[in-house]
Amino acid sequence: MNKFKVTIHAFNKAAVLNPAENPTKAGLTRLGFPTVSKLRMGKCFIVEFEAADQTDATRQAEKMCVDGSTFYLINPVVETFEIAKVVEAI
Repeated sequence: MNKFKVTIHAFNKAAVLNPAENPTKAGLTRLGFPTVSKLRMGKCFIVEFEAADQTDATRQAEKMCVDGSTFYLINPVVETFEIAKVVEAI
C-alpha cells in the first residue's frame, strides 16, 4: 500500500445560489481587479490515506464524497465535486 494525497473540490450546482460570490466579486473589482468576470466559491478537501495505486485512491476519494445514497464530504442534492489531484504523498 502507498500513501496518497487527494485534492477534492466541491461547488454548488449551477442552479444553487452561493450568496457570497457576488459580494466577493464586487470586492475584487473595488480592489483593482476589474477584469474578473466570474467567480465561483466552494470547498476544498485535501485527504491523505493509503491505497493500492492511483486508480484505487481515486475510487476511494469518490466514495468519500458520495457512496450510493450515502454522502460524506458533499451534499449531492446541491453540490458537485471533482477529484482535482491524486499524488503519492511523501
